Amino acid sequence: MKNNILIKKPVMIYDNNETIFKYSYLYNEKQYSFSNKYSYHVINPYMGIESVISVFIPHCILTGTIINSDIPVDKVFLNNIQNIVPIFRKLHKNDKLELNINIPPIEHVSQFKDKKILSTFTLGVDSFYTLYSNIDKLDSIIFIIGYDIKIHQKNLLNTTLKNLHEISRLYNKELLICNTDFKDKINHGKGFEWGEYLHGPALFNIVYPLSNEYKELLIPSSYLFDDNYIWGSMFMFDEKYKTSFFNIIHNGNLSRTEKIKYIINYDKKCLNYLRVCWQNKNQMYNCTQCEKCLRTLYVIELLGYKNNAITFINTIDGKTYWNFKPKNNSDKLFQDEIRLLENQTLLK
Repeated sequence: MKNNILIKKPVMIYDNNETIFKYSYLYNEKQYSFSNKYSYHVINPYMGIESVISVFIPHCILTGTIINSDIPVDKVFLNNIQNIVPIFRKLHKNDKLELNINIPPIEHVSQFKDKKILSTFTLGVDSFYTLYSNIDKLDSIIFIIGYDIKIHQKNLLNTTLKNLHEISRLYNKELLICNTDFKDKINHGKGFEWGEYLHGPALFNIVYPLSNEYKELLIPSSYLFDDNYIWGSMFMFDEKYKTSFFNIIHNGNLSRTEKIKYIINYDKKCLNYLRVCWQNKNQMYNCTQCEKCLRTLYVIELLGYKNNAITFINTIDGKTYWNFKPKNNSDKLFQDEIRLLENQTLLK
């Protein structure tokens, strides 16, 4: 007997200056819920369930769980997400994978006039590249509390929010903040692993309620477009989650070293705010000990801007990066990129 998910109608609440969206669903007849809290009044919210369906798609393809609801969903969206299935079949070498959805379709009249464009923004290399390379078209940036940084990490969070507000003022972009308990509440096993499957759909869950005001979301890329790692946000996946009224673009077909070169050349002030660490030991902004910190610092060092990289511990030698042995193809890719840059630097 197959597992079933029944998605209920979302509920929106204005609480002081905040907007809270509450989502509930039944998973095999047991009720679950999660909430997204925006730090402002969302005046014209979109109350559809595309945002909820998105987060269940990887799990349902991999486990055969059926998604059900009597709430109509954009027809283009329902057609697009079926195009994720062949990609999963190829990546998992399993031609039997399917996506079963029992939800009525509805046709929307596309309205893009006077709607805005936003991008997710974490103060990382990929985020700065997307901001700088789309500086004239981008209206807003959005940061989510509860994914990378949790609400209880007060020191780290306060520093991050301070820097986000400075970036917002510096480049004249509206800053949106959302606090969610989604990552703590959604856990039904296979297909919900954060890195491999979930962080892309989790972003769509946050942004879809804003789609009456915004026409397009830019997702900063982690890898080149033709890379075929199993990863939660990829060029081959992200655009499949778009609707007739909201576009999703996976942005940045460059290597990480090329992006670092680009953002430094565009505006060295990015190094005053750059945050790449995900371990954040002792709530440090960049621990400058983990693989990700050191691979970023070493590239900056090779480019000649280590003294500008004030968000890292300056006394640590970037070459310490080579102490890390690659654990997977992704690590090997980054090491190949940095070795190439290292050799180019030595030849000068």
